[in-house]
Amino acid sequence: MSNSVMRILAVAATAMGLAGPAAAFEPSRNVDMIVPASAGGGTDLNARTIAEVIKSDQLAKSSFQVINRPGGSGAVAFSYAATKAGDDHMLMPIAIGQIISSYALDWEVKGKDMTPIATVANDEFFLGALKGRFKDANEAIEAAKSGKITFGSSQKGNSDHLAYLLLNKHANTKFRYVQFGGSGEVMSALLGKHVDVGLFNPSEFVGQVRAGTVVPLASFSTERMPGELWKDVPTLAELGYPEVVAAETRVVLGPPKMDEAAVAYYENLLRRVTETDRWKTDYVERNNLSPMFLGAKETQDFLAEVIDRRVPVFKEAGF
Repeated sequence: MSNSVMRILAVAATAMGLAGPAAAFEPSRNVDMIVPASAGGGTDLNARTIAEVIKSDQLAKSSFQVINRPGGSGAVAFSYAATKAGDDHMLMPIAIGQIISSYALDWEVKGKDMTPIATVANDEFFLGALKGRFKDANEAIEAAKSGKITFGSSQKGNSDHLAYLLLNKHANTKFRYVQFGGSGEVMSALLGKHVDVGLFNPSEFVGQVRAGTVVPLASFSTERMPGELWKDVPTLAELGYPEVVAAETRVVLGPPKMDEAAVAYYENLLRRVTETDRWKTDYVERNNLSPMFLGAKETQDFLAEVIDRRVPVFKEAGF
């Protein structure tokens, strides 16, 4: 059939309402992955793994390039994304804590202004202490009721800070929050006995746990994490504090006003990324993450629920 005949038939089908859906979106140039943090952290690793899997498994024709835009706990990257409204060639891998921060710290651009694409993994939180400092989590919680036990964590207004606030609120503790610039600084302070406990994602202290230097006292997850290192660590919910649940969920957003076809394309692409062997072994298993995938609509609902439940905790604390 000649091209001219095909065009005539296509026009006729459109006129009669028989044409199929509009052509699906596909990137026409490189896609920028804006990371609202410095290189080397958990969000940066997440973004670079996504980009590498897309390339190695040939999941897209375009290249996905990681660009770090740290500053203001994420506010700088959010403001930048606002200038890219309608840009279908930009993604922002982000930790849910930074989305919470946009409300808790009242940024000009907030999570609701962005376009939800997908949720790709869950990074659990653990309360850790030097071996021998406390017999177990219950002893640490009891000691913290004195107001003399220090709790090392990074930044304020994020998921780390939320975990601390929930613990103090529901366990009737008086942990004293000591803020650091990152998990590496928290670990140094813990090892130097400058703080009594620290908050960590598994990948941030797995080396010290294996060495027996640091002990995971309890997790902030809904269920115990599998694996030899974690399976015997109780959740705080198990210990009688079901409201003390927090995690650093890994989410991918788009800029404001992203086209629906582009959202569908990236949602499907990220789903395929999380189904690859490389993602499951080199990223999730190696970094002790919990596998998780939510599509765009599910992510939107999930974020709304988190904001509704968690931002009031910061307001109660004076934010």
